[in-house]
Amino acid sequence: MANAHPGVFTVNNYEAFAINQDGSINSASNPAPTGTYVTIFGTGLGPIEPTQADGTFIELPLPTNALPVTLTSVQEGLPGFPVAPPPPITRQYAGPAPFQAAGVSQINFLATGFNFPIGLAVGTGSCLFYVSPIGRFA
Repeated sequence: MANAHPGVFTVNNYEAFAINQDGSINSASNPAPTGTYVTIFGTGLGPIEPTQADGTFIELPLPTNALPVTLTSVQEGLPGFPVAPPPPITRQYAGPAPFQAAGVSQINFLATGFNFPIGLAVGTGSCLFYVSPIGRFA
C-alpha cells in the first residue's frame, strides 16, 4: 500500500498541464526556456500539516507536505550501453496549491532543456511526466 499516489493534471488526456514562468501555457510550440521555472499541478502528494477539512480552500500561511517530494530526470539507455547520469531537477516549491481546493498540489521546478521524462516521487508513490522542452507531454 502506498502512502502517496502522485499524479499530474493533464490537458487532452496526454498533455501535462504546465505554466511557464512568464504565465503562458507550456506546450511543444511554447516551451519553457532553459533556466526558467515551470509550474505543474497535481494531486496525491500525501498528507499535509496541518490537515485541512474537505472542501476547504488553502489559504496563507500554507500548510506543508508531510512526505518529501523529489523530482529526478529519468534517462533511459539501450541494454549494454552506459548512460551518463541525468541532469538534476531543481525544485523551488512542492506543496499545497495556494488558494485552490485542499488536495490540489503545485510544483515549481527549473527547466533544464533536456529531453528526459521527469520522475515525481512522494513517499512510496511515483509517476512520470513530460514538459517541453524537457520532452513530449505525458
